[in-house]
Amino acid sequence: MRTSLPTPLLLSLALASAVLTPAKASQRLALTAVPQTLLTPAEVRAEIGRVQGDPLRYAVAEPLNLDQRSGAWDQTETGLARWRLRIASDGARSLSLHLRELNLPQGAQLWLYDASGSGDRQGPYDRDSAAIYQGELWLPVVRASEAVLEVQLPMDATPELHLAVAEAFHGFRSLTSADGVEPKASIGSDSGSCNIDVVCSAGNDWRSEIRSTVLLSTAGVSLCSGSLVSNTAQDDRPLILTANHCGIRSSNVRTVTAYFNLQSGTCGGNQNGRTDQNLAGASFLARDENSDFTLFTLASKPPSTYNAYYAGWDARSGVAPQCGVAIHHPSGDEKKISVYNSAATPADNNRICQNDSCSSFFTVDAWRVVWTQGTTEAGSSGAALWNQDHRVVGVLSGGGASCSARSEPDYFARLERGWTANSSGSGQLKAHLDPNSSGCLTLSGKNPGSASPVTACSDPPPSDGSSCAPDSGDGGGGSPGPALLAGLALLAISRRACRAAAAA
Repeated sequence: MRTSLPTPLLLSLALASAVLTPAKASQRLALTAVPQTLLTPAEVRAEIGRVQGDPLRYAVAEPLNLDQRSGAWDQTETGLARWRLRIASDGARSLSLHLRELNLPQGAQLWLYDASGSGDRQGPYDRDSAAIYQGELWLPVVRASEAVLEVQLPMDATPELHLAVAEAFHGFRSLTSADGVEPKASIGSDSGSCNIDVVCSAGNDWRSEIRSTVLLSTAGVSLCSGSLVSNTAQDDRPLILTANHCGIRSSNVRTVTAYFNLQSGTCGGNQNGRTDQNLAGASFLARDENSDFTLFTLASKPPSTYNAYYAGWDARSGVAPQCGVAIHHPSGDEKKISVYNSAATPADNNRICQNDSCSSFFTVDAWRVVWTQGTTEAGSSGAALWNQDHRVVGVLSGGGASCSARSEPDYFARLERGWTANSSGSGQLKAHLDPNSSGCLTLSGKNPGSASPVTACSDPPPSDGSSCAPDSGDGGGGSPGPALLAGLALLAISRRACRAAAAA
C-alpha cells in the first residue's frame, strides 16, 4: 500500500442550508489534492493467484490501516465540510471497502463513487442507515480502478467524525465501468453466450419472479444467487433463500450485500446493470448442509423503488415440477433465465464435489433438470428452481450444464427436504416460512403489502403441466470468442463451486 498525503485543510465556516449531494463532475479537478492510497500490485497479484481457482470468488481483500486523518478536508459550494480519500488499485475491475469504528455525526452523509465521476455511486449513508451495524459498514462495489470515499457534514460536527478503512476489495473478474462503453459483466465475469437475459421473451411469463432474484456478495469477495421469499405471515419480512454451500453464516451475514434489479435493459445487449439498488444482510436464521439451503434476513425491507417481489414456494414431498425456470446471476453477470420443458426427476444422495478431486463433498436430495434454453454457471449457486405454478421448489447445488455441455443436468436441492430437515428452527425452513403454523406446504408469491396472513389452508393440487411449451429461444448474454468458450469448458470441472455426480 502506498499513500500520498497532501496537507489536510479544515475550514471553519458557517453551515449553509442545502441538500447534501456528492461533489459534482465540475469539481473533480480538486481530486488531485486528495490523498490517494494505492493497493500494492505485487500483494494483489499474489492473492489473486491464490484464490482465482475458486469459481465463486470475484475479488481479493487487502488490509488497510486508514482513518479520518488519512483524508483531506475542504468545503463544498454549499458551505458544508467535506472529507475525501481516494482508493486505487491497478487493473481493478471493481473496488469496495470495509469500514469499522464508523461514527457519522448528525447531518453527515457518506458515499463511495467512481473517481471519474461518470460511473457507480453508492450511498448516501447516514447515522441511521440500516447497513451500518455496530460501527461497521460493508460498502457495495464501484466498477472502477479508483474510487472516492466522501463524507459531507455540518462544519461544527467535524470533530465527531470517525471512521477506519479496514479493507479494500480488488475485483479481478472481468468487468468495466458502468457507462456501458465497453460491454462487460456487472460484478463478476461475462457469462456464456447461451445464457438468456431476463428481458428477453423467455422471461415474459416470469416478470414477477424475476423481481425476486438477487445477486449476493459475501465479505466483499464471493458471489452467489438468491431469492426474496414470502412467508405465511405475509408481512414482507425480507427473507433471502440461497444455498448452504455459498457459505453465509451467522458470523458473516452482516457482510452480505444483496443487489436487486442487476439486469440488462436489452435482450442480448449484455449492458452493465445498475448496482445502486442494494441492501445489507442482517440476521442469520437457518441452514442445513444435506438439504443445501440457507435462509437469512436483510437489514430492511426493499424500498418501493426496487419494485421487489416476494416469491412463493412449494415444499410438498414427491411433487415433481413439470416445467419452469431458474433465474440467476451466472458468473456474477446480469440476471439470466434458464428454461426447462421436461419434468424434473428426483435424484437422491447426489454427491456434490467441492474441489476438483472431490475429496471434499456433501450429498443432497435434488431435482435433476436438463435445460431447454440457457444454462447455469459459477455464481448461479443458490438460485431458485421454479415450477409450472410459479413457486420455488429448490435451490441450485451443482451440476455439469454449460454452454458447451447443454445436455448435462443440473441439480437443485429439494425444498421439501429442507422444510423440516432438523428439529430446531435453525436447521429448517418451516419455522420461518410458516411462522403461523398454518400447515401450508404451498404459498403463492406476492407484491409488497398485498396479502393477508395465512392461518389455515388446503394446498391445491399441482397443475398437470399443460402450460409447459417450448419458448422461442432468443438473446444471450454476450458473444465470447473461442478462447473464452474453451475456458468455460474447463471451468465446468469446478463450476458453481461444486459439481454434481452420482453417488459412488
